[in-house]
Amino acid sequence: MLRISKMCYGVSAKAGYRTATSKPIEFLPSHLVVQKPYDFHAIHTNYGWFIIPKPYYAYRWTTSNIHKAIEDRYPDIKDVPRSHEMLQKVVDDWGQTVDLSTKPITTKTTRADIKKQKDDALYRTQLKEDMPSLVTPSKQTTVPKKRSRLGTVTFIHAWNYYFSITHPKYSHLDKKESRREIANEWNAMTTEEKDDYREAYANLLNDGKDIHKGKIVSREEKLKKQFKKKKSDDK
Repeated sequence: MLRISKMCYGVSAKAGYRTATSKPIEFLPSHLVVQKPYDFHAIHTNYGWFIIPKPYYAYRWTTSNIHKAIEDRYPDIKDVPRSHEMLQKVVDDWGQTVDLSTKPITTKTTRADIKKQKDDALYRTQLKEDMPSLVTPSKQTTVPKKRSRLGTVTFIHAWNYYFSITHPKYSHLDKKESRREIANEWNAMTTEEKDDYREAYANLLNDGKDIHKGKIVSREEKLKKQFKKKKSDDK
């Protein structure tokens, strides 16, 4: 059942802002992003990327609130990283309790808004390819062991990495069937097992390598290919 967030009342009007509506807003849990990708924003934080419903986004306001929610739930988060699934649950809990009347609502399109639109478009493109990592949450809820130098590597990155190294095993199948087989393997893993691949991908980055179109290449080669494609798109 979808929860209804608090009604938005009494936001004072300021330059560039408008008062929030008093109409109740349904909170959409993050797992619905697969069915309704255009109803969500992808937010980059100090702890990785997270999914939030569009009405809950405001420049800096959302990010700072998510940081506070995560740090309040896990005071040792900087020393003991949690899985992306656990932190997304914190974000969902925050969205179900936050008072939207405290959110500034801009009436003018800013540079940050334009950048956000581009980030969301890129994220939706990746989401379309990476659905398996979001469709089936892991049954394991225990805290994974501490990982080193993971940075902002997410389970979506880990899925891309796992797909790249597993795909040759299913090269005899067509693209759709091979992706389904690999996705079934991925979804059968525990959070700890997925986290092993997340760490492996972080180590790959540390070695100066990355993934480009399903292949492991040097970081320099990936940047060259991306730059070449951008120049081609700009023509």
